[in-house]
Amino acid sequence: METKTFSASSFARGASSNRSPAALAYLGDAVLEVMVRKHLVSQGFSNPGVLNELAKTFVTAPQQSIGVEALLPHLTEEELNCYKRGRNESGPHPKNASVQEYRRATGLEALFGWLNLSNQTERAEELFSLYLSAFSGQSKGTPVPEDSLD
Repeated sequence: METKTFSASSFARGASSNRSPAALAYLGDAVLEVMVRKHLVSQGFSNPGVLNELAKTFVTAPQQSIGVEALLPHLTEEELNCYKRGRNESGPHPKNASVQEYRRATGLEALFGWLNLSNQTERAEELFSLYLSAFSGQSKGTPVPEDSLD
């Protein structure tokens, strides 16, 4: 039986062309979740319940569909192609999102999964900042219990 070995460089090579959009979106979902959590914790939030509620502002399919609008004008051709591959991936969608919202969210996740696999951390952070700009004011205006900040 042949054993495959994996390295960071083998993952990065062909990250877009050799990976299914569903696999890229799977990874991108986790990448976005971590980026959102880092952002919220860096804002001083510490109560897990509050953190979870605030995270929903950024990581549900309807919210991701809104956030992707801020990114689209800034994507390179290669990034846009990756987004479109993810967006066009067919599959079931959750009850809390329309088909269009879910597909756009899947495209966004595929893009962040691809950026992660191709070790484009700085670019992912740039795009994440643009993504957050679509929600400016939402988390700042959220009522926060006193015990959520240290």
